[in-house]
Amino acid sequence: MVTTKGGQTELYEEVYTANIGEDEDHILRIASIVNTSMTDKFSISFTDPKSKGVELKLIPSLFVVIYDTILETLKDMTKSYSAFNIDIGGRFIIGFSTKESEDDEDNEKIGNIVIRMVHSNNRSDVGDVDKSLDASERCVQWNAENIRENPEIVKKITIKAKENIAKRLNVQIHNEQMIMPIFCTIYDMTFEYLKKYMNVNGIDEMVLNFINCFKIIAQVTEDGEFIFGLEPNFTRKQALKDDFGVSSSYE
Repeated sequence: MVTTKGGQTELYEEVYTANIGEDEDHILRIASIVNTSMTDKFSISFTDPKSKGVELKLIPSLFVVIYDTILETLKDMTKSYSAFNIDIGGRFIIGFSTKESEDDEDNEKIGNIVIRMVHSNNRSDVGDVDKSLDASERCVQWNAENIRENPEIVKKITIKAKENIAKRLNVQIHNEQMIMPIFCTIYDMTFEYLKKYMNVNGIDEMVLNFINCFKIIAQVTEDGEFIFGLEPNFTRKQALKDDFGVSSSYE
């Protein structure tokens, strides 16, 4: 279960308001889908003890803080590496390079750091989780199936994200094993939503500002295939206090 601690200012609402951007209707619909999926698959709900109900604004706020923690981890990597990529559950790859290359002219950059984020859609989860397990055990199973690349780095991210969520959102995540299932379910359901929305409305191209973390550029080919590009946004209002000093590109 994911719950607010109660009794204090609802910090997650502040993070939500600061980051929601112009696509709030889409984001709240996605949050509702995420809540249903997480409850069914992981027995995890997003509740506010004051209202004793589901708080949809909490879901995108969690994504923002976890995403910021990934950026924070990348920033730390620049101290030891000239280039590094992190694979997030086979969903997307985010990384940086401080090396000059022929491709740099195709990427926006500040100083000598180039950052890229690529939608990989290389998910490895197999079937449903075992619903005889409790929520934490289901998340352990999911992590074992999905976190194949950079497991130690992803573990570092989840531990730090749990701390950041408590500080920035006043929210308690009961086990850090829940971090990546939550984050990746939000990511997955966003793309499922876009596919359905575009099909139903006959839209061939769409850009979604996803809570000021990144833009999703979605296109449908003549053959009906979906192509997705990601354009990170590192200048949003809730940017890390210690400026990452990078710009972005997408494929």
